[in-house]
Amino acid sequence: MLIKLTVITRETTDTGSPRTLIQTIEKAQWLNPNTIMRMYQYKSKIIGCEGEFTTRIEFGQGRWSGNFNVLETPEAIIELIKEAS
Repeated sequence: MLIKLTVITRETTDTGSPRTLIQTIEKAQWLNPNTIMRMYQYKSKIIGCEGEFTTRIEFGQGRWSGNFNVLETPEAIIELIKEAS
């Protein structure tokens, strides 16, 4: 069972604080929900999308771990998992 999420990558300026948004890249990502270790929402501080909530998903364990940011809320992800099972 896999769920489809929308991963976002934000390209920003290299210098300065706070950084300024140049572009946002979205792509589809399939993920096995059994590998999700933690997910939480945070508010962006990047100029151009400040105040926008993003969900970070941490998955895997040890050398096979990683994380990415998605557009879906934690509640929507939980619903996707329920529908897929």
